[in-house]
Order: sequence, then C-alpha cells, then structure tokens
Amino acid sequence: MKAIKNALTKKNKKRTQDDDCGGTTVAGKKDEGPMKFKATPKNSGKEKKEKTTGSVEQKGKKAAEAAPAAAPAAAPETAAPAANKEEGRPLVRRKKSSFEPSKMVKNDEKKEQATCMMQPDTGPQGKEKDGEKGDKKFTDKDGIYDPERDCRSAAGRDPDNMTDEQLKNLRGYIAQYEALGVKGLLDEFETIKTYNIVPFDITSHEANPTKNRYKDIFCIEPSRVKLVDGKEGGDYVHANHVRGAPFLNHFVTTQGPIDGTVNDFWRLVVQENVGFIFMLCSIVELGKKKCEVYYPETVKETMTYGEVVVTLAEKREDAHFINSKFIVEAGKGGKRYVYHHYWKNWPDRGVPITALAGLRLLRHARLSNCASIVHCSAGVGRTGTLVAIEWLLQKICTSPPPYDMKEMLKVMRNQRAHAIQTAPQYAYISFAVFRLMALKDSTTVPSFMKMSVDMQTHTGVKIDGGAPPPAAAPSPGP
Repeated sequence: MKAIKNALTKKNKKRTQDDDCGGTTVAGKKDEGPMKFKATPKNSGKEKKEKTTGSVEQKGKKAAEAAPAAAPAAAPETAAPAANKEEGRPLVRRKKSSFEPSKMVKNDEKKEQATCMMQPDTGPQGKEKDGEKGDKKFTDKDGIYDPERDCRSAAGRDPDNMTDEQLKNLRGYIAQYEALGVKGLLDEFETIKTYNIVPFDITSHEANPTKNRYKDIFCIEPSRVKLVDGKEGGDYVHANHVRGAPFLNHFVTTQGPIDGTVNDFWRLVVQENVGFIFMLCSIVELGKKKCEVYYPETVKETMTYGEVVVTLAEKREDAHFINSKFIVEAGKGGKRYVYHHYWKNWPDRGVPITALAGLRLLRHARLSNCASIVHCSAGVGRTGTLVAIEWLLQKICTSPPPYDMKEMLKVMRNQRAHAIQTAPQYAYISFAVFRLMALKDSTTVPSFMKMSVDMQTHTGVKIDGGAPPPAAAPSPGP
C-alpha cells in the first residue's frame, strides 16, 4: 500500500507541475500587445482544482487561443483601477483632439502644465459607484464642488466624436451651404432679421428700467429667469433660459452686468447651478463702458456681492482668453468652483478671428451637468451667435439634412429676443461648422478655405486662414 501511495503522490505531483506550467503559459506568457498578463500565483484547495480542470479542458489548444480565456482571472486585479480612473473625470480630458480644446494656457508653458485650469486636481476620485449620490464624487481634495467633475456623457451627441451617420449629416450640411455660399447666407439673414416672438411680452422688462443696460434690448417674459431666493432686489434680472431640443445642455443668456445688477448676477450664478461663465465682451470697447467688473481680478483676492463671496483661485491667459477659476460661497450651499472664460478679441456686432476658440468653449459646456452663463454687453449678438453654433451642431448630430438656419434663428429668438444681431454673425455660425469639418476630413479643406476667403471678402475679417497674401512682385532684372 505504501508503494502504491508513493506512486500516486509522484504522479499527482508531476501533473500539478505540468498544470502550473500550463497556467503560466496561459496567464503569464510573455507576449507583446494587449494580451500580456502577469503570472498567476499558485493556488490551493478549490481554486487549484478549478485551475487544474481548466488546464485539462484546454489541452491541445494553441496558447494564443487560450490566453483570452485566462483574462477574466486577471481582470479583478487590473480592471478596477481603470474603472476608477474613468469615473468622475470629464470626457474632454480623456479625448484627444486635433486642436486640443483643453489647452487654454500660454504656448510657452511646459507640456506637463498644459492641461488647463479646467483640469481637476489629480487625486483619489470617482470611487463611488455610478449613480451614487454624494458630493465627494464631484469635489476636489479640498472638498470644493467642481463642475468639471460633474460631467455628463455626450455619447451620440458629441460633434467632436461623430458616428458615421452623423458625419454623413455633416457632409450634407457642407454640401448644402457650400452651394449657398457666404453671400447667400448674408442675403438670407436680411430676409429674417426682423423676426421676434409673438406675442412679444416684455412686462417685467418695462417694470425694471434701472436694471436694463439698453432700453431697446428686451428681456422677453416666457423664458425669463426669475430669481426665487427671496433676497433683496426682487426676482428680475435681464436673463433668459435657452434650452430644449436639440440642446444637450442648459444655457443662461444675459446682458453684461451694470453697476446696480452685479449682486443679482451672482444670485443668478448660485440659483441656476452655473459652472461656466463665457464673457464675450470687454469692459470697455471703443471708449464705451460695455460691462461692469463683476469679479475679483487678482489671484487670492476675495470680493463679496450681497451674500455671495467670490475668490479668484487661479488665472491664466492665452492668445484669445483670460481663464479664471473662482471659488464661490453662498450661505449654507458650501463652496463651489465657477470657471470664467473672457474672450478678449470678439468685437461688438462683429465676428472673431477664429472659430476654434468657440468650439472648445462649447465642448466644456456640453460635457458638464451644470448650466453655462453666456453674456456679452447686450447679451444678444455675440451671445446668441455662440449658443446658435451649439444648436446647429446638435441639429446635425440628431437630424439628417437638409438644414434650415432660419429655423435656428427663430428658435434662438423665441427664447432670447434679438439673438444674432448681424449678417456676418449669421454667416460665422455656418463657418464654424465648416471649420469643424475641415478638422475631421482633409478632403473638405478646399471647401473650408473657400469659405474662409469668402468670409474675408464679404465681411472684411480674416478668420482661421482667409485669403492668401498677395504674391510678391518679381524682382527687377539686372
């Protein structure tokens, strides 16, 4: 019996060694590419028995076929960190884009710093399960709520990551409006420029003349934002909601604050859960006051506006923007970040020299669950133009051609009266779509360049290229 027992023990030992070697071949084989796993440590008891059984069943198969089958064994160890990295982190930070929308820093800064202040601080985050409520998921290491962390999925609605069907829609738009051309767009605007919603109810606007920057830029009643906090100053602010299909996110469009409405502006920020403020005007333009300074301008400076305390935490500047990160504190609501982007070079009633800057602003708004305030001086021309670009991009994402930009203008003005003030602004909205298409498909670059040249010809503004410089005169002969 002892001899038989020793023989069986020797046989089992040899079999176990073979299985362990087989396990290493399956789960620990050194290979190149995605199928590279760490060697699985020896198991005992039930786990060892399962491993032996699996090896016997796979006997005779190629190692390459067996490797994927072993992947689940390693998954619990390797997949969890990857999942945590994904949670709570804005989609825009993970995506690569040909025009790098998140890089709103000076060009001479080091590469490792070029992640923009809109990048949340690194550190443990996203450990809560999807759908779990709680502020920790959306706060930084200091416990401050961060709109960049409270992000939504834009899957199927992201102009920067279109499906084949959406790209087909986009090409349809390009074909349609390439045929119309810039001159056709300018003429089309003239046929619809007087449109406004009917009935034109401006009751609250007329009842609050001291809170309106311009007496002839009306705040219409149906979409008016009402301040419902019961604080001093009443419920009126010259602001309108712009939202609903096809928008994915919520915009609040408003005038640049005047001296008597700065406190109301910050009440608006708090009430509407605003995460981003896009300021499209300068404080002074052509010698005229266009907007009150409604925010602290020096890093670490704190200002109090009524019951809202605002501190400037960070500030960076690039060719087009001054990007600021404010800490906002209001009563028992805790602290929160608000990201402020001042577009320095968009002229009144005109168009800027680039479309890329607007596209990257809209991306940040689109990917956050927070609302975005957009304002210029009157809050209708430049403001309406930027928001209308998002309307058009979402329309292309959700509907096949043909498209109707006159419908776009009507939708905008039904929520914010006077939106899109001039014909060049109307054409610029289309130009932004051409610019996006040129980034996606190099075969459309000639169409974009033609559009750019035509914009310069008809508006006098050289945008993202424009007409090539005139050829140098030939040098005189000897």
